[in-house]
Amino acid sequence: MHFLITGGAGFIGSRLSNQLIAAGHSVSVIDNMSRGCAETLDPRVRLVEGCVSQQTLLRPLLEACDVCVHLAAVSSISDFQALDQVGETYNHALTLHLLNANNSLSAPKPLIFSSSAAVYGEDGTYAASANDSPTPTTCYGQDKLESEKALKCFAAQTGISVYALRLFNVFGNDASSDPAGVVDKFIRRARSKLPLTIHDRGNQTRDFIHVGDVVKIIEIAGSRLVSGAVSGYNCLDVCSGQSETIDIIARLIKNSFQTNASELEYRSEVSAGVANSCGDPTPMRQEFGDFKLMSVQDYIDLCFQEDPVTFWTS
Repeated sequence: MHFLITGGAGFIGSRLSNQLIAAGHSVSVIDNMSRGCAETLDPRVRLVEGCVSQQTLLRPLLEACDVCVHLAAVSSISDFQALDQVGETYNHALTLHLLNANNSLSAPKPLIFSSSAAVYGEDGTYAASANDSPTPTTCYGQDKLESEKALKCFAAQTGISVYALRLFNVFGNDASSDPAGVVDKFIRRARSKLPLTIHDRGNQTRDFIHVGDVVKIIEIAGSRLVSGAVSGYNCLDVCSGQSETIDIIARLIKNSFQTNASELEYRSEVSAGVANSCGDPTPMRQEFGDFKLMSVQDYIDLCFQEDPVTFWTS
């Protein structure tokens, strides 16, 4: 199969691109390289530097692919909040550009959209389900939800199959200089024997899913779309169904050193995002298979067993 990945040089995208190449697929990537890194991509990946809004670049890439994975976005609540007012609909606008280009083809392509648990807002505790009516409490979550609505409408009007995957807290092997995820940020600081900074008391809970498991699910989703095994609009949580407090995560990492070199540093300011978040993995397992997910503890154990350079670049 030929995959097109928007934002394919970023944290999730580069790992997805390389895994697809290793599995024998062909991959094209369009990325504006604002956070992407060309050096992380397998040389067999075709990289086009540009934005999804550039229709002259995007349309021929869509024409040549079998399925498109839409990852291009401002990818965190904190980054999104730093944008000006125009940025409040930035991700939704990118999705509309993609849908317009796809709809202009004589044979539009099936799509996989990277949505977010942020669509659930403060309702994100345990009962969160893709069947619920989301009530986002951030502009980032609202923007992702508007993209979901546009994709659902597109699927209904065109008959093209779509997966909207609501990713919870993705972690693992983030080799960037400033990892966005709290797990990799803590590990990086612990390696440097720096304090692990925790907002408030660290009682916020998060549902963590490893990037390798996300990549596996997207690959399976692509195969199902192209084979015709699924139709219409399909929205699923991509999550572990287990929640951990930020304080516990910090202590697990600190204890892995068996030393007091990295202290826990509590700050009074409240963290961005909701207080608690945990998804429902049952539909995901039914759709993509009940394979073993990598836990945060397993990842921490692996991280401290391996050579840092090899681990962070694998």
